[in-house]
Amino acid sequence: MFVEDAQVSDLLDPSLTRAIDLASYVSVPLLSGDRLLGLVVTGSVAEPRRWSPAVREAVRQVTLEGGLVVENAALRAVEQLRLQQLASEAHHDPLTGLANRRRFIEELEATVYDARARDCAVLMIDLDRFKEINDSFGHSVGDDLLCLVGPRLERTLQPGDLLARMGGDEFAVLLPDADAVRAQEVAEQLGAALRDAFVLDGMPLHVDASIGIALCPDHGRDRSLLLARADTAMYVAKRARHGFEMWAPDGTPASRDRLETLEQLRTALDDDQLDVHYQPKLELRTGAVIGVDALVRWNHPERGLLYPDVFLPLAEQAGLMRRLALRVLERSVRDLQAWRTAGLDLSVAVNLSVSNLQDVALPEQVEMLLDAFAVPADSLILEITEDVLMADAARSQQVMAGLRGLGVRLSIDDYGTGYSSLSYLRALPVDELKLDRSFVSQLTSDERAAAIVRSTLQLSLDLGMSMVVEGVEDAATLAALRAWGCDYAQGYHIARPMPAEKFLDWFAARPAWIPRGGVPHLS
Repeated sequence: MFVEDAQVSDLLDPSLTRAIDLASYVSVPLLSGDRLLGLVVTGSVAEPRRWSPAVREAVRQVTLEGGLVVENAALRAVEQLRLQQLASEAHHDPLTGLANRRRFIEELEATVYDARARDCAVLMIDLDRFKEINDSFGHSVGDDLLCLVGPRLERTLQPGDLLARMGGDEFAVLLPDADAVRAQEVAEQLGAALRDAFVLDGMPLHVDASIGIALCPDHGRDRSLLLARADTAMYVAKRARHGFEMWAPDGTPASRDRLETLEQLRTALDDDQLDVHYQPKLELRTGAVIGVDALVRWNHPERGLLYPDVFLPLAEQAGLMRRLALRVLERSVRDLQAWRTAGLDLSVAVNLSVSNLQDVALPEQVEMLLDAFAVPADSLILEITEDVLMADAARSQQVMAGLRGLGVRLSIDDYGTGYSSLSYLRALPVDELKLDRSFVSQLTSDERAAAIVRSTLQLSLDLGMSMVVEGVEDAATLAALRAWGCDYAQGYHIARPMPAEKFLDWFAARPAWIPRGGVPHLS
């Protein structure tokens, strides 16, 4: 008779029994027929001592061969599972679990080059100000945010649509069989899905997105071209703050120039091509120069001296404002130290951007600069526009409180052109209002403009704030401001912005109507 399977398993080592089970699971034949025939025995299998030497040897051989077969089968099973895991990892983002760039490109190629010539839409999505979150709260919070963004975006899509993380804070959506109408509808839904705050570590964070759209075949039937054009449209949307944009042929040259300028700006920051020019500020009560405004310039190796409107918006969009602002701050404080060492009791005013005012590390960095150059905190004025204040009021107030705690003074720049809410003037620790030049240019010829200037002067007086008027271009305007009790003024009539190395020469040879006496400290 044949030995029953259960009886044989009773005689084998338990680990080998488990291996045999695994081998059976992966459908690997355990023993050949001639080996099984070798187990034909007489007598009870429960009494192996009665087996003949031939049977004992057969069982031993079966056990050895079975172990080897099962081991090989197990290794093949493990290898198969590992290959499946590698295949999955090759097509999925390890952080979010979404499809990755490789998977997206493969699916896009399959769609674009389909023999049926299927239409489709490609949407490139870039989170706005994501770098600020990383810089302010750390990369772990940024990673947590990315993991929450994915499910929000996925809920707006239909079966068959593909969402992928392309890298960093950039996502992409492939919409098979989609026309322009559906692509724009999805873009609106994607933007709306991000509007509610994300709560991380108990803190609500708002994230917007800029989305670019490219259509196949309208905008190309090549996957590289579609990706590039969707990316171009996304940057147009980011620059215009429109939420989303469809690619248009007339946007290509400007976008290429923008990307080229941005790369050159990164080089400029590394190679110290940025410079700071200073415009003197006059105290109207005494007529003395009491400070300067710091204005960044770019000494471009090919295009010459570039003004801030050319590159500051690019720096903000690309997350470079933190580096740029710290560079300007360091240069300004260093030059201020040199002037104070030369006996000039001056202050310097430096502009901050949206990203600067939301950087919770800024107060500590400013404190380090002031200590490094031994400059008193109240000789530094940080200027903030109204739009910056409204971007994230809670974060702005936190950073402003930290700066004010150092003794640094705060000024509202371009006052009257932004949000202009009196509530923030009451609530925020602001020392100074700086009236925008648009109200000053018609001051002597337009009574309504003059009324605005006078009323703003009275407002600053009632709130205990200083008043600075910029854009003073002639003696008549300066005389009117002095008569109305304005505190400080600046403009081309007083002096144009100049490099630091020329300031001392200008100060020594300044116009006769600017007193030659000592320079009073701004209190």
